[in-house]
This record gives sequence, C-alpha cells and structure tokens, in this order.
Amino acid sequence: MTTDQAHFALLVARGVQCTRAAVTRTESHALGSRLSRGYHERYEAPDTLRVQARFSREGALEQMKKWFRAELQTGDAAFDALVYIETSTPEATAQLLSLAPVRKVIEGIVARGGWVKLEDRVLDVQALWAEESADARDDDLGARIAQQVIV
Repeated sequence: MTTDQAHFALLVARGVQCTRAAVTRTESHALGSRLSRGYHERYEAPDTLRVQARFSREGALEQMKKWFRAELQTGDAAFDALVYIETSTPEATAQLLSLAPVRKVIEGIVARGGWVKLEDRVLDVQALWAEESADARDDDLGARIAQQVIV
C-alpha cells in the first residue's frame, strides 16, 4: 500500500468521503501561456470541521482586504508573504498552522497556483504543477491536511 493509499484508508475508516478529479489549467500572459495539471480533492467529514478557513495566494485584492480587516499571521515570514488566510475560526486556524508540516503543504499548494478551503464539513484542495516542472507530484497533499482537521 502506498503512502497516499494509507492516508486515504485512514480517512475512510473515520467516515470521511473522499473524491478526486483531474484538473488542467492554462494561464495566458504577455510572454505566452503555461499549462498546469493536478487534481481537485474533496473530503467530506461526518461532522463540522473545527477549522473554517481558506488559503490562497496573496494578490492585490487580498492586500486591499487587509485595509479593512486583520489577517491571521503565523510568524513564518515566507508563508505569511505568500498565503492569504481568511478564517472565521482564528484560534483553531492558528493551532493548525502552528504545525510546520501543515504550513509547508499549504505553502507548496498555494505557491503553484492551488488553494485549500475548509468550509462546514468539507475540505477542498486544488493542487497544480506546471507541465514543465520537475517538482515532486505528491498524491496525498489533501490527505495530509485532512488528517489534522478531521478528528
């Protein structure tokens, strides 16, 4: 059994419904276009998740939002500069992000154009890799996060 299969099996044993779909995205810009491939995973837990948050790339819109409300900061400069955090559960979110391996997984997902969303009973993860990238294409990124938030 591979690591990702073991992660999924553990979550299924906890009553979590897991689905995965392939994702392809083309981004066009002045110098050409870039093809990214990856997956979208959805984990539906039997109960409401203790963390309710969205993690995405910090862009101009997110920087404007900071003028009107404070954003949770982790103290990890690289993570805080890249990842925009929206949360209605700041204490639980801070506790989750105090785990360096979780921050590393989320940062890696967001750095490549993906996102993570925890809402109600559902964890959604979109992980992407540029077609020309030599980055490892881990198949268990969502499961790593799910194991920390689905008790």
